[in-house]
Amino acid sequence: SFRSNGTKFAIQYGTGRLTGILSEDKLTIGGITGTTVTFGEALWEPSLVFIFAHFDGILGLGFPVLAVGGVRPPLDRLVDQGLLDKPVFSFYLNRNPEAADGGELVLGGSDPAHYIPPLTFVPVMIPAFWQIHMERVQVGTGLTICARGCAAILDTGTSLITGPTEEIRALQKAIGAIPLLMGEYYIECSKIPTLPTVSFLLGGVWFNLTAQDYVIQITRSGFSVCLSGFAAL
Repeated sequence: SFRSNGTKFAIQYGTGRLTGILSEDKLTIGGITGTTVTFGEALWEPSLVFIFAHFDGILGLGFPVLAVGGVRPPLDRLVDQGLLDKPVFSFYLNRNPEAADGGELVLGGSDPAHYIPPLTFVPVMIPAFWQIHMERVQVGTGLTICARGCAAILDTGTSLITGPTEEIRALQKAIGAIPLLMGEYYIECSKIPTLPTVSFLLGGVWFNLTAQDYVIQITRSGFSVCLSGFAAL
């Protein structure tokens, strides 16, 4: 069912870039099959993020206006052909990097086993990125960021919570993070129980991240290193 298109394309991601050609084939995902999609074959991936990556490809879930060459994204193709119950997708990401089940993508709905109702709905500001309005960010009882509201993008393709350099630098200082090379910040693992909560106000609801949520703990050969889950973009 594969058919070559041959049109060249290039994509610049937040981290990493690639070039290649477009091709067509039938898509089978989560038991749904039958729809033909145009996809990109990556031929040149010069970025380190792809050299060390543990994935085989990227499933684009942005809006059609962002698609290279006007290609119809896979989710939109499934909706067009009535193959989904609802035009909805949802993610569950497992915090345990050693787990056999790294997470879950649900097409056409959500899995109530992975959230506590009710859901909070926030309108998309611009139908390009999944960009929403965020009312405020509060770090403990001291630092306030985005005090007058700001734009935020929900992006499953970004590993860390990123933001403007000055605001992130202030946040890192407030949580006691120490700068390292390449924009990373070190946190003493023993201080995790005492670090402040970082809270995001979205749709009138506070979403609170404790240090256990926003500190990345990496353990190798019995030795642990803790890094901040925030980074400047």
